[in-house]
Amino acid sequence: MLSRVAKPWVRRLLADCCISSGMLAAGDVIQQSYTLTQRQSTDQSAASNDSARTQRQSTDQSAASYDSVRVQRQSTDQSSASYDSARTQRQSTDQSTASYDSARTVKMAAAGASVGIYCHFLYRCLDRVLPGRDVRTLTKKVLLDNLSAPLQFAIFFGVLSRVEGRSFREYFQELRHKGLHLYLASSCIYAPAQFINFRFLRPQFRVLYVSVLNLCFDTYTSYVAHTTTYQHNGHGPLETPDTPARNDLIDG
Repeated sequence: MLSRVAKPWVRRLLADCCISSGMLAAGDVIQQSYTLTQRQSTDQSAASNDSARTQRQSTDQSAASYDSVRVQRQSTDQSSASYDSARTQRQSTDQSTASYDSARTVKMAAAGASVGIYCHFLYRCLDRVLPGRDVRTLTKKVLLDNLSAPLQFAIFFGVLSRVEGRSFREYFQELRHKGLHLYLASSCIYAPAQFINFRFLRPQFRVLYVSVLNLCFDTYTSYVAHTTTYQHNGHGPLETPDTPARNDLIDG
């Protein structure tokens, strides 16, 4: 029904939004899955070390024959027991937070949709202003696309901050600390890739091509967007519900 009523450019716009949103959500799922797997592996290793420590303590207690040695070992065992108790408590806290955050993926999908809208109109503008596929025209297109990336990241982090309920000051500081990092990474990846995009692909496939390329970079973007940022006063880590200390590829 929608395909009969909507104009072709509207269908393309919706398709680009869905593609960008879906790829960014997929990147977040991959990043969260990897983080959870790593955390579970660390917890298993810690549990194995605790088991070995308990066995060694039992052996020490049975082999202790002198009072001075026993007192010394008991002191060591008490400090070790305190360490084990703290680790057990930390593991319990980690297990309570080590679950997949579907709300975070939905928020990343919303940010991805906004970027899809931006990239849709950006590529339409570039194709109209700079038609042709010669080397000079392609170079101009790639440079303009790369120079527009900061605005793209500003939209991405702006929408993400909005859906997460953070203030403008927190958004600005996050953009300042993470935007340059993402821009440099995307420049190394997308500048060469966009030559292929503008040279060989038809306009309706541009966002699809970049979104497929984004699947790996989206995972990296999800990681960067959820690493430790700064408080509004700039003097410490900003904690969010996602992680104890806020630890989401965008179409480039």
